[in-house]
Amino acid sequence: MRNRITRRAALLTVGLAAASQALTPATDFTASASARASTAEESLRRYTQQKLQWKRCDTKGPDTLQCATLTVPLDYSDPDGKTIGLAVSRLKASSTKERRGVLLLNPGGPGAPGLDLPAGRLQKAAEGNNPAEGNTPAPSGTPGQAEESDDNYASIAWSVMCADTRTWSHDPERYRREAIRDKARDPLYGDFAATIKPCAFWRQGSEPQTRIDNTVGALITQNEWDPQTPLFAGQAMHRALRGSRMLTVAGGEGHGVLYAPDGNTCADTAATVYLTTGRLPAKDLTCRAAAGRK
Repeated sequence: MRNRITRRAALLTVGLAAASQALTPATDFTASASARASTAEESLRRYTQQKLQWKRCDTKGPDTLQCATLTVPLDYSDPDGKTIGLAVSRLKASSTKERRGVLLLNPGGPGAPGLDLPAGRLQKAAEGNNPAEGNTPAPSGTPGQAEESDDNYASIAWSVMCADTRTWSHDPERYRREAIRDKARDPLYGDFAATIKPCAFWRQGSEPQTRIDNTVGALITQNEWDPQTPLFAGQAMHRALRGSRMLTVAGGEGHGVLYAPDGNTCADTAATVYLTTGRLPAKDLTCRAAAGRK
């Protein structure tokens, strides 16, 4: 009996030693990863904890719309390197009791100005008013600055589009073949759309692609005939965001869906409920574009 216990104790000791040896690399790896994360967090602290100086955006706009400049690293992998300033705006909730949190607005574009987004039709919808009534003047630009020039906007847009994907061809001959093919298939516009782009000569972006695969409760709105973000792309995003609902405007045309002057009441109502209460539609929703308002 004693020998049996001794053998079991010896085996247990060996097993614990083996387990300890097996766990050591993982423990070291976890500690190393934690140290790297801590270092990265520390290096970004001056950005994440900066105090913004808010002031009225523009004398032509509402006095409640405030603007500031946010300093960020040009390259997040080199936070001690060159920095740039991003113009941001805010519109505080009129009632602290009814405040639900922060609604971040990004105009997309990419690179389009968006300082005026908080004020106007979206604000009216959140307050329960008709977004199509009246018009709120937009601020003329960033604090103390005029709007970016068209050339600068084009440069920003291409820098995002070219660096945002790894699929741009760098072969001029391929663009030539596709332009000839598309001109025959679509005589009005085909060869223009297929011609060579700046991205053919743009070096690959350094930032890794973001993988989208989660259960965030997002509401995705999509026109059936959106020329910039086609229907299949919106549907793919809906599949990736597994907790989302999709609102499709059947027969809808154009890039914008919500709160247009001649907007879609069905889509606007569903979006307003989501933005003011956080409630998604019970299932995916299809609205119809009104006759003459596609």
